[in-house]
Amino acid sequence: MSKKPSQNAIGLELGVSSACMVKWKKQGCPMDSVESVRAWRKARQNIAARKPEPEPVAVAEVINPAQPPALPAMTRENNANPAGSVVLEDLDVARTRLMISDANMAEMKEAEMQGRLRKKSEVDAKAFEVARALRDGMTNCARRIAAEVATLTDTADCEAVIDREHRAMMDNLYTQLTNELKISAPESAE
Repeated sequence: MSKKPSQNAIGLELGVSSACMVKWKKQGCPMDSVESVRAWRKARQNIAARKPEPEPVAVAEVINPAQPPALPAMTRENNANPAGSVVLEDLDVARTRLMISDANMAEMKEAEMQGRLRKKSEVDAKAFEVARALRDGMTNCARRIAAEVATLTDTADCEAVIDREHRAMMDNLYTQLTNELKISAPESAE
């Protein structure tokens, strides 16, 4: 007498998830063999609604990294189980992924409309402009204050002129960042 296959083994043979097998069992599907499940499924389906039965998945088939197998249509290439065999993506899983993706896109669109999210290319362009202005200011700083510093004899006076010029550049950088990128400074803890 041969051993009766498990519910999961029958599901794997038919390419059906274990959740679907539980649902079918509750509906009265016999779980004694693959053939009896196929016959039950065929008898209960509306002829107009019948779809081709999914191809069974070869669980023991190992993916060779050097030569990946030809994957059936609608199979996610990166979806493999720990044994290394290809696993077909269930329609419910694909539908769930699509719904999550759509929800994420809607949230990002809403954040963009509210001004909480900006395109990376726009931020990069504005940041480049601000950095270029800072570079130009630093490059021209020596020429701008050279004549003023040359007439001074005290190092403290020279330091004050240079410090004033650097603070002016930093204030300009802050103003450009807040105006161009619409970035507000964090509240300081005093």
